[in-house]
Parts: sequence; structure tokens; C-alpha cells
Amino acid sequence: MFTDYARPQENGNRTDVKWVSLFTEKGFQLKISSENNFNFSAINQKIEDLDSGYDKRLTQSHGKLLNRRKNVFLSVDGFSSGLGCVNSWGAIPRNEYLLPYKSYKFNYWVSPIEN
Repeated sequence: MFTDYARPQENGNRTDVKWVSLFTEKGFQLKISSENNFNFSAINQKIEDLDSGYDKRLTQSHGKLLNRRKNVFLSVDGFSSGLGCVNSWGAIPRNEYLLPYKSYKFNYWVSPIEN
């Protein structure tokens, strides 16, 4: 699910899902599910690998220089802001894609699946 952009950044997000199932080569399986649609990504990179901090000039590397990690890093989000940007160099998302400032609640289940 990883896109090899020239500048490493978060990617691979899937939206509007009710459940996702992940499994190992040995057959161990987890299912993440919710009553509401959610977003998830599952990639072989830590967020720190993709975002090197505020000043990219000091530490940012090229995507081809990243080493694929053995582990899969799963991100599960009930809400996401930021879709629909006008550009990729600093503009905030359009109003219809912002999340208003308030408390949000999201429930999901992580269940082992037997083979």
C-alpha cells in the first residue's frame, strides 16, 4: 500500500471502510472493524521515516533511500482532515475538508481470527 514518492510522506490511506483484515505468512490474522466507516493505512515504514520534522532541508531523504522495515505499521483513523488541498506546499485544505474543532469519539474493535 506504499507509494514511493520522491519526497517521503504519509500515504497509502484507504477511506470509507467498515473492516480490514491483516495476516502474517504463518496464518495469524487480525480484523479491525467498526460500526462507522474509518480510514486506515498499513505500510512498512514508521511515520518518523516519512516525516523528518519541521526543517526538511536538514534531514529529508529521497523515497528511494528508505529501507523497507520488516514490521507493518497500522494506522486506524475515525476522522481525517486535509483532503482537497489546493497545493502541496502549505495551503490549508478547503473549508469543506476541515474538521471543526470539537471532541470526536470513534470506536473500533481489534479481533483475532482463527484459521
